[in-house]
Amino acid sequence: FVKFDFTFWSSSVDNQKLLDLSPHTLSDKYLSYNSTLPGWKIEEPSGYMSLGKGYSIRSPQEFSQFERSIYEGVFIGVPNNGKVEVDLQENNRFYLIGNPYPSAIDADKLINDTGVGALYFWTHNSPPNGSVAGDAKYNYTVADYAVYTLTGSVATTSGAAAPTGSIAAGQGFFFKASTGSNIVFTNDMRIAGDNTQFFKTSETSGEANRLWLNFTNTEGAFKQA
Repeated sequence: FVKFDFTFWSSSVDNQKLLDLSPHTLSDKYLSYNSTLPGWKIEEPSGYMSLGKGYSIRSPQEFSQFERSIYEGVFIGVPNNGKVEVDLQENNRFYLIGNPYPSAIDADKLINDTGVGALYFWTHNSPPNGSVAGDAKYNYTVADYAVYTLTGSVATTSGAAAPTGSIAAGQGFFFKASTGSNIVFTNDMRIAGDNTQFFKTSETSGEANRLWLNFTNTEGAFKQA
């Protein structure tokens, strides 16, 4: 990432604070999408990430504007499991949601079970432009959304990765609601393995998603796998 890159995140654990995911992001660069305005809403960094909700978080402020750096988001807490419901206020509006589990989910099953239609993944392949007063405002291009539907997927540029239909842990994405029904994530959508395609600015050779499990008992024994 570089300084002004955004990534769409969704928490795979309970009680995850936005600030803990990216401690050095500017306080006004933690965003959710309020579909009833519609528009972006600034979130308090100390706030907890709602399950199944997507958030846009900008890169750490100390990152270079030109030289890319690797950022590994860390989720610490009890992994989510079971049914997760996301409230929708109205139909025919866009919502930013996300995979609520510490495993990949099947995009086809999500679409078939909920009727969400096309899924839009932010890739951030193009640099922002049109700065106003330093970094106060930047324009981003909507062409940087990779799209997945039941009929296939669309990449953003030639040679860029297209969505495979496996939505990785921690991944946030947009969809447009066709009905007023809430979105319900279930364990049936979860899939084993295939948890490596996380949409961000670029793929890094050798990069992998990892999950650490901490085992404890009442007598104080501890083991991490």
